[in-house]
Amino acid sequence: MLFSHQQIPLEGDVGQQLQLDYYPTWLSQTRADQLLALAEQLNWRQDQLRMFGRQIPVPRLHCWYRTDGLSGGEIDYRWSGLGMVAEAAPQWLTDITAEIAELAETPLNRCLANYYRDSRDSVDWHADDEAELGEAPIIASLSLGGRRQFQLRHQRTKQRHKFDLEHGSLLIMGAGVQGHWQHRVPKLTAAVEPRINLTLRYIAPPSRRGV
Repeated sequence: MLFSHQQIPLEGDVGQQLQLDYYPTWLSQTRADQLLALAEQLNWRQDQLRMFGRQIPVPRLHCWYRTDGLSGGEIDYRWSGLGMVAEAAPQWLTDITAEIAELAETPLNRCLANYYRDSRDSVDWHADDEAELGEAPIIASLSLGGRRQFQLRHQRTKQRHKFDLEHGSLLIMGAGVQGHWQHRVPKLTAAVEPRINLTLRYIAPPSRRGV
C-alpha cells in the first residue's frame, strides 16, 4: 500500500542530519475512526505532578501499555517523577504497533497513550530521552481525532518547526532526534475536537540495559 510521505530533515550536531517521517493519511478515514473508538475505551487516568511545592494535575489523560505479550507488574518507565507500570495491551493495539514497527524498521514494545480532551489539554517542551529508552530511541506517534499543532525546538540553536497532526496520521521521529530536539503540543484558544495519540517506543529488558 502506498502512503503520502513527507521527509522533514532536522539538524543534529554540526554536519549531522536527522529526520522525521510524516505520513498525513497513513490510515483511511474509516480505519482511523474505528481505532479512535477503540482508543477511547483504554484505561485512562490523570496523575498529579509535584511542582513548585504543590500537586498539579497532568494536563491530559494518559495510560501505559506493553505490546509484546509479556507480563509486567513492575515499574518499567519513569517520566517527570511518575513511575509507570505497563498493562497488557488489547489485541488491536498490539496489531497496530506491529504494523508501525514494520514500517519504521525498528522493534516497538510499549505505548504511552495521551488523551487531549480539549484545547486546554497539552504537553510542554520535552524530549523522550529517558534512560529506559536507550541512547537514540525511535519514537512513533499515531494521531487519532482532532487536529493539533506539533512544535519542535532545537535544544541548542532554538530553531523551530511546526505542523499539524491530522486524524489517522503517523509521525516517526528518527534516531538521534530526541537528543537534539524537544517537542510539544501547546494549549490553544480555539475549540478543538478531542485527540488521542499513541506514542510507541522500545524498552529493552533489564538484562540488556546492564541493570
